Amino acid sequence: MRIMVVDDSTFIRRLLRKELEEGGFEVIEATNGRDGLSKFYTEHPDLVTLGVEMAELDGFETCEHIRALEGDGSGMNGKGATPVLFVTSQDTLKGRERGFIAGATDFITKPFAKGVVLSKAREILQTERIWLRATALVAEDSDLVRKIVADALKRLGVAVLEARDGQEALEIIRENPEAIDMVLTDLNMPRMTGNTLCKALRDDLRLTDIPIIILSAASEKDSMLEMFKAGATDYLVKPFSMEELLARIKVHLDACLLAKDLSRKNHEMQADLELAREVQKGTLHNQVAAEHIEAAVVYRPFGQVSGDIYDFSTTSDGTFSAFFGDATGHGVGAAFMTMMVQTGLDSIGHDASEEDVLNHLHHLIYERTENQFVTGMLLRIGLGGEARYANAGHIPMVLLPGGCEGKEPRLVDNEGGMPLGIFKEPLPFEGSTLRLKPGDRLFLMSDGIIEWTEPEGEQFGFERLLTYLAAHRGEPLQALVDGMVAEATRFSGGLPCLDDLTLIGLQYR
Repeated sequence: MRIMVVDDSTFIRRLLRKELEEGGFEVIEATNGRDGLSKFYTEHPDLVTLGVEMAELDGFETCEHIRALEGDGSGMNGKGATPVLFVTSQDTLKGRERGFIAGATDFITKPFAKGVVLSKAREILQTERIWLRATALVAEDSDLVRKIVADALKRLGVAVLEARDGQEALEIIRENPEAIDMVLTDLNMPRMTGNTLCKALRDDLRLTDIPIIILSAASEKDSMLEMFKAGATDYLVKPFSMEELLARIKVHLDACLLAKDLSRKNHEMQADLELAREVQKGTLHNQVAAEHIEAAVVYRPFGQVSGDIYDFSTTSDGTFSAFFGDATGHGVGAAFMTMMVQTGLDSIGHDASEEDVLNHLHHLIYERTENQFVTGMLLRIGLGGEARYANAGHIPMVLLPGGCEGKEPRLVDNEGGMPLGIFKEPLPFEGSTLRLKPGDRLFLMSDGIIEWTEPEGEQFGFERLLTYLAAHRGEPLQALVDGMVAEATRFSGGLPCLDDLTLIGLQYR
């Protein structure tokens, strides 16, 4: 970016040039005000530093001529009014007032420490780029005051809309409320006062976040309280200094634009997560192709995406196969793990042994992640009811025997399994077998439902789950699975489940 240094002191020009060039700026020198005006017209700098005490044409006059060259405030560089930074040894309130009226952006007082000018230039140019996206509305019945405020905003690069009273301002905002980032309004105006305008914006248009600064000639306490009751963000008492006006504008405009950026990024992130959720759901193989198995599923991610995965498939001899996995953590990272596991399941094929499948996933997770793992359970159910299963550090399955009141639901434990991806070396995933009879039901789940907590900190646990299954064993499979989740919800007293929740019911027909 290009900065023009205007000063009749050779020493000051060289000092500023050295500091600004070391900071990466291109520097143009002008020896006095007239030389500066000539070069401003031809060079179109991004920022101008001006000395105040110069012969023939002082800094204030030079700044006024720059603003005149810019005409309507659109700027010679096409980026808004060019920032002007005064560098002066005579820093007085009166001098600053004159400088701001002339069109100054800010002041630096001589002598200044090394780095001050560079830091201020970077600050101005950075915020200038931010404020170029902003639009402010100025409502003021005084043409002079409205022009002063509007010009101050334009010098910051802010687009300005003007209204002569509150009613006109309200009509402008009502047409496109999302386009306005700030409102500056006089208190006493014909047709509609600043307080009434403020109430209308807050109550009728529901613009709760837009900053509203009221300009008032009244300094009485009661008047100030009424402004804030109406919904004002801040106020300035006339006559106000230009420096004070600019300071208030900058503070509230920065906060408003930051909030808008955060909101925009949040919407973008939510859209990305929604896309990730749809992609993740699309990778799940959740259709049962085996006629001897009925399945029911509840799948509730903690956020938009889940760290739980389940996969149904059928081997070449008609055996039903189910994998259930629970990745460490939550959110996108855990969801990536589940999609990687799904890819691993697809690549090894449906006919691989239980141990080969789990070790394939084990190496895949270890090689592609760091300090992360997945607990898992692999279950195979043959046409004749023989169930083979291997546990990789996952919570036990639950067996609910069918058609017999005397046989209570129980945990199907399989000790010795280690989580997938926790070590580099291959792990022994010892399989176990279970003989199912028609009507028997098996339940696989993530620990979300078991660890669901009520207000006093007690967890739902396996005992309550088994009790519920025993009391509702005659219900259809999907109703039973849904009911288990509903029972845990009632137990929690309304507290949300703070983990991914997946519950699968399988019935051998």
